Amino acid sequence: GVIWDETYSMNEMPVVRWSSTGGDGGNGSSGGNGGNGTNGLDGDDAMPPNIAGLDGGPGGNGGKGGSGTNGANGGDGGHVTVQVNEKDTYLLMAVDPCRFRQNLLLGGEGGKPGEHGIGGKAGNGGKGGKSLTILEGEKKKKVIIPGGREGSPGADGVTPPWELRNGEDGRIGSFKIEVLDAKKSYPGIYDISFENLHLEGTSPMANPSDCEFGDIISIRNIKIKNIGQMPIPKNQEIHFCIKDDEHPNVNPLIARKDAFLPAGTKCGEGEVAVSEGELRFFSGFPGEVDDDYDFDPLKQTARLHIQAFQYGPIHIDGKTRKSDFKKEFLNFHSADKGMTYNLSYAIGSEEPLTSKEDGVVINLRYPIENSDGIKALRSLNPGEETLISFNLENVGAEPLGGYRVDNIDSPRRLALRCFYLRSRKYDLPVDSVCFSSHHTDDQEGTEVDLSSSPSLIDVPRIAPGNTHDCKNRLSLGNETPLYSRMALIVDVFIQSLPVPKGINVSMENYDEDSRKPPMSIVQRRKIEFICEPKFEEKDGAKVVLVTSLATTRIQFETWTRFVLTETLNLEYEIFSVSRYGTLSPTSTLENGKTICDVFRNKLIVVLTEKFKENERDEEYISPLRLLPNGCMQQISGYDSSTRWLLVGANDTQIKQQLQLHLAGALKGPPVFPDIASFQKSIQSMVDDRATLGRVEDELPIREYSINVALPPTARDSNIRQKLKKVAESVADFLRNTDPVNQYTVEYLDLDFETEKKGILKRKRTNLIVRQGYCRTLNSATCVFGKRTSEPEQIKSDGMIMSIAEAMAQEMRVSLLADAIRNNRCECVIKACKFAIVSDMIREASVFLESEMKMNEDLELSFTSIGTLLDSVEMLSLLRDCKTWKELKLKVGRELTDLLARLEMVANSKDLRPRFALLGTSQKKATKEAMIEIVDRLRVQWKSVIASNEIEEIKIDLKKQIKEFLQEDTGSKNVNYRARGRWLQGLNYVHSTENDSAFGVANSSKRLIELDLFAQMENCKIPCPSVRVYSSEEMKKIKDELSYGQERCRLIGNSFRLKRQFLVVAPYCSSEI
Repeated sequence: GVIWDETYSMNEMPVVRWSSTGGDGGNGSSGGNGGNGTNGLDGDDAMPPNIAGLDGGPGGNGGKGGSGTNGANGGDGGHVTVQVNEKDTYLLMAVDPCRFRQNLLLGGEGGKPGEHGIGGKAGNGGKGGKSLTILEGEKKKKVIIPGGREGSPGADGVTPPWELRNGEDGRIGSFKIEVLDAKKSYPGIYDISFENLHLEGTSPMANPSDCEFGDIISIRNIKIKNIGQMPIPKNQEIHFCIKDDEHPNVNPLIARKDAFLPAGTKCGEGEVAVSEGELRFFSGFPGEVDDDYDFDPLKQTARLHIQAFQYGPIHIDGKTRKSDFKKEFLNFHSADKGMTYNLSYAIGSEEPLTSKEDGVVINLRYPIENSDGIKALRSLNPGEETLISFNLENVGAEPLGGYRVDNIDSPRRLALRCFYLRSRKYDLPVDSVCFSSHHTDDQEGTEVDLSSSPSLIDVPRIAPGNTHDCKNRLSLGNETPLYSRMALIVDVFIQSLPVPKGINVSMENYDEDSRKPPMSIVQRRKIEFICEPKFEEKDGAKVVLVTSLATTRIQFETWTRFVLTETLNLEYEIFSVSRYGTLSPTSTLENGKTICDVFRNKLIVVLTEKFKENERDEEYISPLRLLPNGCMQQISGYDSSTRWLLVGANDTQIKQQLQLHLAGALKGPPVFPDIASFQKSIQSMVDDRATLGRVEDELPIREYSINVALPPTARDSNIRQKLKKVAESVADFLRNTDPVNQYTVEYLDLDFETEKKGILKRKRTNLIVRQGYCRTLNSATCVFGKRTSEPEQIKSDGMIMSIAEAMAQEMRVSLLADAIRNNRCECVIKACKFAIVSDMIREASVFLESEMKMNEDLELSFTSIGTLLDSVEMLSLLRDCKTWKELKLKVGRELTDLLARLEMVANSKDLRPRFALLGTSQKKATKEAMIEIVDRLRVQWKSVIASNEIEEIKIDLKKQIKEFLQEDTGSKNVNYRARGRWLQGLNYVHSTENDSAFGVANSSKRLIELDLFAQMENCKIPCPSVRVYSSEEMKKIKDELSYGQERCRLIGNSFRLKRQFLVVAPYCSSEI
């Protein structure tokens, strides 16, 4: 073979490159294409008198294609031997082919084959002679003399049929390294990879994978493994350094002694070795946090890259060891080797760490942490005091805290700083707050001034791995404004570590005593407090305002001062759900009464804005979620006299309230053998109700089970479709038969029983029918809109109307009498009158749709009028009119207007048929009953009403109704006598949707009227829905409701347990 032998100085040629690959084989030659065949000669044309045309000549054959040749074989790779003496093996790092020889000894590629020549195309046959037509005889008869035929074509030339091949690739060459003086040879060069190391900071951590922010970290005992195929050079050193990647948490520093493998280190193939000396880096400080007022313990990762270099002969430059020869081991942190790095730390622990990327992952944190925030009772009554719990855990390996100026052996100082966060959001006066620090429960404590720049509060000694509860107390003054807020900030300080030269860090001494060390903030926590009153019963209170942490001061003051006090003149009570954590009727308050007891005979106004139990929680809590069984009187557990106004309720909250009757199974539902018997039972119930003339006051939620037999079918999917149709037919029956009640029909489509009768097989399953809420027992009204918490909306006429609608009829009539007597705001009187008219419209609607007979006592059928007739306040008002002229004028004006509106309802156009018919009808019976009971009012009020003004009011009212119906139908030709149409117009005029009466504000509806099965026409009074669900759909609904009830219970218990933070002994309350 060829011997290459030249000598170079490594200073002149620091890298040697060569290759010894085989040459590529030549490509095969291609054969020539065959020539095309010639065309045949054309035949002679036909000639007179009778000579036929001649045939064309045959075409010539195409020539054969030439043969191609195979590709030539590639040359073999070379056989390379690198010879070196043992003292010079370090030079192999400069010979690239020794390090990256994978493609340098390959054989040449085989040549590509040539191509066979393509055979020539066949020649075409010659054209036949043309035919000839002649005329013969006197009659000129046509005679055709035939022409010749076309000649036959020649044959195509032949292409050679055998396949041509590539040349074979050359064989791979060989490589070896010979160490001449050691008389040894090796198949490859040495190489090293990282195994593990020891980290040691000035502030050791309990977890060996952690380092502290801002610390100087030393790296010692770097353990490497020889992954090459020969020993590493034992006469030279391998040096290590930290790669400067400009990572903010890895800032290399100059060490006192480099980290290196000393000369004389023996490390053969597969063996390990450990470095001497050290590397150092500054771990830097954490990056920015999302919320700089409240953040979890800071934890970040840094990726440490260590580089390894093969040195040549060493010379000393000052204190630095240098070499003119320096080559990097490029596989030192190679991730694609899938290696597991074991990091063993100076404190003696070893834990495996798999590197998925290049480098070593280092976890950075501080040795002191607060993981669970500040714990306290956030809702405080004026004059109350809460404990504040703030846990600190020492995750380092040394004691922290308990610092003393006069003790040089004190542990590292640890302290807190507490202060009042000043912001426009927080309006609680700082002079209303008293804050004190208590290291132990029995300590009197030290008062802390939150208003100025507070000093640091030293934390007692905390041993490694231990936790200390920093106890503080916060109280509010007796004059603290309700629903004012404040935020308390707690900063965690730790004594600063020494900072290396060249690193610029701003440090402050937060104490006036200059002898104390500089401190650094490592964590900040925030907690908001709100001044909320505890519940106190008041004599004569008719309204309870339900608030929460989400309630703002201006919202609260608008409700209490402007709406309830100045406008409505109603005594009220405050109930905070964020203070008590529940609206369960059985929960007990400080006064020993249940919530059900204190809410009796009152209107409960619920501000439904969501809030968080703890400020940093992800889950928001709706006050309505804290009603375990909703607010409808049939299942709520509250007294029937309790009424609810849900302000700002959204679609999800409304849907939950309407579905809550589905939660939980009812004991022993009656089972019907077939649909016919079920329908008979429902019809009987409806007939009994019609005879009674009213719905019973205590109507329970009922459930029925119906056995259904289905005809045989080939597939279960067909059975399910048939079962669904059966369920829908039952639903149609319920809609038509009982428009008063809400129903759900569940078809059990998961399991079918097979029943055999003779030769027929039938499938059996069940329908579960649940009778839900009743429209006549509605106990809640919803105000919906996007801005229900804004003062302008709260003070609007529409909100006053919503309150009047939500009131019990007795309370509303009482409010009307008081407003008239004391000449209060016109909007209150209008709202009460309109709500009374609205109630009468709904009572008429029930009788018309359910075809109930009128009760003998009409005041039980039309309670809206019966309440007016029996009201003590109204009778007193009429009596006082006899001696009080100004009052008589006011009462006369308002009662005349109200009577005119009630007479419009009683004599509604859609209750009057166009033609008089024999017999009676439900319309006629309803109309006559309403006229009769309204006439009783006319008689009772005759001393004050102005009969001549009633017709004028009706004319104006008719005009408003017609304008609405024309706009609603889009036509000026409206059939006002159509079923329910005139009542629809009356309902609009007396509702919050009437912009001319109440402005463009929030709308309100009774909760049961939001249970729409289908889109209803504007201002029609819908019947409760009848919905059909599969068993799978019903299970999903029930699971969601059960989850909500369980969350309600857990939230209530969580709030109850937080009452332990009150410094005074907490009240007793049974677990929810």
